[in-house]
Amino acid sequence: MSTGAIEGQLAINGRGLVSLSEQNLIDCTFSYKNKGCNRGVMDYAFNYIHDYGIESEQDYPYEGSDDTCKFNESLSVTKISGYRHIPEGDELALQKAVDQIGPISAGIHATNVFKYYTGG
Repeated sequence: MSTGAIEGQLAINGRGLVSLSEQNLIDCTFSYKNKGCNRGVMDYAFNYIHDYGIESEQDYPYEGSDDTCKFNESLSVTKISGYRHIPEGDELALQKAVDQIGPISAGIHATNVFKYYTGG
């Protein structure tokens, strides 16, 4: 989710469509309190990208499992200057953000009940 919003912002701002590396975030944000494939928070990913940048999917391909961080700053596609929070449950604020800012990231706190939901 974090990468998609930034990819959209890059495209809107004339940088073209660049696929950013989810694996870069999986491997390198443990010191930001993320837990690799087991749990991640967008804020922590955005803070990492702000501080270090992020590589492309081509340079840091997806593996589907946690690994050691292999980030190469010289291959970083971009950094971000910041991000904003939209008040929870405020649909008008969300619409305004999409209109004025562009691509956004949205998350859900998935409890065990939600994780194991099968239907109904």
